[in-house]
Amino acid sequence: MSSTAEPTDDEAAAPVIEIVLPVRNRGPEFAADVNVLYAALAAGRAPFRLVIADAGSTDGSWLVARRLAAELPDVYAQQTHHRGRVEAVRQVWEASDADVVADLHTLSLLGRTDVLPGLADLVAGKIDVSVGAGYLAVRTVIAQALLSDMSGHVRRFEAALLAAASRHGLRVRKASRRSDLLARLLLLGRPS
Repeated sequence: MSSTAEPTDDEAAAPVIEIVLPVRNRGPEFAADVNVLYAALAAGRAPFRLVIADAGSTDGSWLVARRLAAELPDVYAQQTHHRGRVEAVRQVWEASDADVVADLHTLSLLGRTDVLPGLADLVAGKIDVSVGAGYLAVRTVIAQALLSDMSGHVRRFEAALLAAASRHGLRVRKASRRSDLLARLLLLGRPS
């Protein structure tokens, strides 16, 4: 993964959670949303990595991603080899060393508050896959196995991954739109 700053020995330990934020031609407006998401993750106990995956932007989004990676610890900027959200997510997930990977494909307030309870349940081992408004999260070993079964370009990535999870009898949680964000944030952490 290329980032604007190489991790130090202290940062080299695998995070519990790796969230991918695919961006393409989002301009500078996504920086404020990234800062809000970062603050929510930093308030939790789980070590995390936030990867802003630029998927072929031509409008300066890559510069914004690099600036955020330089300013915020545990935030990385990566340019993907292919255009599009699916390839950006796939590239990061396949290389991840985290316990849980997530694709946050909307930076709306609903997406940010809905993803955290699903992550807490994944980290605790209660479920294998979590899907909600604007996100998809999976235990990493499961995501990598499912991705290896999904050859070529997948047009409806989330639907294909959920169908594969269902075929394999995995525990899937569809998050409700209402969640107790603060309580779930306090639960985030490596299971004992």
